[in-house]
Amino acid sequence: MHHCADKFADRCAKGGLPIVSIRNTGRTRPLATAALRRDDGVWSLEAITGFANTLASDEAVRAAAEALERLNEEAAAAVLAYKAGHGLKRWMRNRLATS
Repeated sequence: MHHCADKFADRCAKGGLPIVSIRNTGRTRPLATAALRRDDGVWSLEAITGFANTLASDEAVRAAAEALERLNEEAAAAVLAYKAGHGLKRWMRNRLATS
């Protein structure tokens, strides 16, 4: 894509900044490259660029926004499932202790 994604290589390698390629389904040529970040459990877009650091197309920005929305929904569901499971374990321990 001839852009500056390599600036983020260290953060990406450490797992602190995933870099993803945004493509149309079934196509090999990328629309854009996006850098994602997670703060307080919420995913957001750190950067998105098109070929050679041009502005990403509206289509690519919409695709990134939709992907982030799904990521955040899945993350929220995972937290709820964890809390529900943790609560269930606590309830079962209390139930067994009082039996």
